[in-house]
Order: sequence, then C-alpha cells, then structure tokens
Amino acid sequence: MLSKLSISNSQISILLLLLISVGCFAQDYGTAISDAKEQLNALSDACRQISSITSKVAVSKQTKMIALGLSSEGKFYMQKEGSKIAIETGLPAQSRIVITDKLFLVDVAGKQTKASPQSNPALTQLRSIITACMSGDFDGLTSHSNAKYFDSSNYFTIVITPTNKRVARYMQQVVLRFSKTDNTLEILQMVERNGDATSYTFTEKQFNRPIDDKIFQ
Repeated sequence: MLSKLSISNSQISILLLLLISVGCFAQDYGTAISDAKEQLNALSDACRQISSITSKVAVSKQTKMIALGLSSEGKFYMQKEGSKIAIETGLPAQSRIVITDKLFLVDVAGKQTKASPQSNPALTQLRSIITACMSGDFDGLTSHSNAKYFDSSNYFTIVITPTNKRVARYMQQVVLRFSKTDNTLEILQMVERNGDATSYTFTEKQFNRPIDDKIFQ
C-alpha cells in the first residue's frame, strides 16, 4: 500500500526511532575545544575519499513511556551521488527508511509513505545533517545552529543545538561522534523536544563498494 500524504508527527517519530545514546543528557564527550579547524579538515579529507558506505547499524531509543527503552539492529547504506541514505531495521516491525535528494520514504511492514525531503523542517534538518557528514560541509551544517566541539582519545564530537524555531520544535539536540580510526561518523544521537533520546551507531563499515540502486527505491 502506497500513500503520498504528507508526513505526520507520528511518522516523524518513526523516523527518529530509526535514525538517530540514550545517555545523551549527561555524557562526557571529552575536552571542549574552541578551534576545531584541524579536526574538521581531517573529516573533510576523509569524506572526499568515500563514495559509498555499507555498515551494520544498532538503533536504541529511550522514551518517557518505556523505562527499559527499545533497541534493534539492521543495515545502513550510503551513496554520495544523489545523497542517498537507506536504513533497514527490525524496529518497529520490519522497517525501512530511504532519504535521497528527491525522496523521503518510510516503509513499515510493507506499508509505505512517500514525501519530499523538503516537506517538513525536521526532515530537512535531518537530511542536512547526513549530507554534511557525507560531503564534509560542516560550515553548512552549523550555519543555523549553535555548535560545540569536543575531543577525546577515540572520538571527535560535534554537539549541535538547532536555532531555527521550526526545527527546534522537533529537535532539542543532535550529537555527531566521529571515530578517530577512520574519521567517519560512528554515532548519531538525537534528543527530541519531548525529552525522548535515540541513538544510531555504525559498525563494520565498508567503503566504496557498489550498492544496488534498488536499495534506495
């Protein structure tokens, strides 16, 4: 069943569950740094060498309603051309999300909803975050947000607080943690306005391997 209706708040909640740790509120990200030019240049250099990423993904979500939280594992696909993203997990049900430069698709147990990525400010912000992490355009990522930078032995971390009022209605904070092993995104964390927190962790990353275009349809 295919619907072309606009994305509702409940469907945005599904997106947040799939896309974006639970300990976001009081996490130690390392030493705060005021000048992150060197680290950002390293990330940009790594981005220029990568055309695609395939990895495993672990998703976890903590809500006010469920004390123990929810978790799931699946697969993540990224192709730089067309800024294509696809995530497949078992939560909720068998779920799939696709974001490209032209399409936003949520598929939950075979029920699909399509929309333009620009149809909702929250979706637009999410796509901007992912695209920036692929392209290395971190100036563009933080142009409508307050950003803080942290350094530790294992991660370089960017903590983003949206300043756009429409986006801030959905998102309180976004945390990007880049592995120092390969200078690519390893953990994407999000805190929603209602206090729910979700994390998206990439492991076993494989770079520059062909990906069937059907994954992004």
